[in-house]
Amino acid sequence: MDKLLLLSCCVVASHCSNILVVFPVPERSHRVLGESIVKILLEAGHEVTWVTPFPRDIKWSKLDYIDISSALIHETETGNNDDHGPSISELRLNIQQLGSRYAGLALRHPALQELMVNTTVRFEAVVAEWYHSGLLAPLASVFDCPLVWYTPEDISWQTYGLVHGDSSLDFMASTLQSPSYSLPERLRYLWSKLCFGVRNYFHISATELPEYEACYLRAFQSRRRVLPNYEELVYQGSALLINSHPPLGHKIPLPLNAKFNIAKLLDGSKAGVIYVNLESHVTSGEVSHHVIQELIEIFGVVQQTVIWKSEEIQWSLPQNVFMMKNPPQNIILNHTNTIAYINHGQMLSIVDAINFGVPVIGIPLLEDHIVNMDSVVKRGCGIKVDYTNEFAWKVKDAVNRILKMSSYREQSNKDKLIFRNRVATPQSEVLHLMQLVLDSDGAGHLQSSTLFLSVMERHNLDIIILVLMFFWFLNRAWSLFGAYFVWGEDDSDDKKYQ
Repeated sequence: MDKLLLLSCCVVASHCSNILVVFPVPERSHRVLGESIVKILLEAGHEVTWVTPFPRDIKWSKLDYIDISSALIHETETGNNDDHGPSISELRLNIQQLGSRYAGLALRHPALQELMVNTTVRFEAVVAEWYHSGLLAPLASVFDCPLVWYTPEDISWQTYGLVHGDSSLDFMASTLQSPSYSLPERLRYLWSKLCFGVRNYFHISATELPEYEACYLRAFQSRRRVLPNYEELVYQGSALLINSHPPLGHKIPLPLNAKFNIAKLLDGSKAGVIYVNLESHVTSGEVSHHVIQELIEIFGVVQQTVIWKSEEIQWSLPQNVFMMKNPPQNIILNHTNTIAYINHGQMLSIVDAINFGVPVIGIPLLEDHIVNMDSVVKRGCGIKVDYTNEFAWKVKDAVNRILKMSSYREQSNKDKLIFRNRVATPQSEVLHLMQLVLDSDGAGHLQSSTLFLSVMERHNLDIIILVLMFFWFLNRAWSLFGAYFVWGEDDSDDKKYQ
């Protein structure tokens, strides 16, 4: 069953409510996460309206779809097909602009606009996906109900601030930067946070405020209300659900559509099984077919069985390499013969590896992949392979290292135990939190007191001013003290000469 981690404490659900769930990002991994939330709420008896670009053919009772599939964006995130691999600067994406675009396309969709202007519709809560944009937050104000944020990434100071406010004492990683406590890294972190704050100010002014007015004006006018302050709405979330866990994250199962006896193949692979999933970025053109062919040739000389998930099936493959469109990922990773999982370092892929205790070989292409793999390498349960002109051979070396060094498997199993050892199931925690938000009209008692501090108090500016004044006073006192003694010495010298 799908699992999610939430960041809060909760109580048991007792009655059914009508809940709006909005997951607008046109990526299938985000659809899986949204479906997990929806299933948990439906199984608890709640009525759910799900805004998604991926409506399913399967119909559930008490579930209504708002189909925004026409808002899908089919575009590659990077257009680099260089066999030498993209540079770090080429991998940097303007995720903030992308998040605003996804949210804006969803909000402008006629189906969602029709729902927003319908004054007869009532919701008891809104669960909205935060993907580097707060444009979905005003939905809770439109329907006059609490807002629960969901982030598909680990906790960061951006998402932390959505429910707890910003504070100079909070030291957390950004979504694209690993945390570090060394002096240079802290200085770099503070500088990047300052730059992000300035950039975010202009981004909100130039992009999100006009989009907010364009998307929500009709909805508020239909209710005879004026547009509220945008930033206040963004930071009025009642709770935050995060896609994370102390070892790293949670497990999302994939479909089981093997067309042959996968169990027999796994059991017969005594030398081990390597599972490869580079499918999402291969299809977007970020890894050239020439590089894929090099990997196939490398895998052909290893003793292990290689199971590769790929939309484009190649027929001229070595005997130990099997390509499938929809392999049973959970069965493969859960098998004792599986020795490594090769992927791009996406959060969901690493989550699956941690859940089953399989070492990771990551080939990061995007900046968030690099951060994810840095965390894996630091914990000692995986190896990062940079995407260069010789990376295919480096993948083979990484496989050999995992085979020779048992520490990777041992650490992966430790993380697996930590990940699975929970006080309560994630489903129960999600339901507890949702019911707490519904029963307490927004769970205001969980909000951080920092939300009510002034800017001067929040950043300790008054203390800084007081310290500066104290040093200024000491400096003035020292100057007067020195001038007095110098003047006294000059008088004594004059008397001697007289």
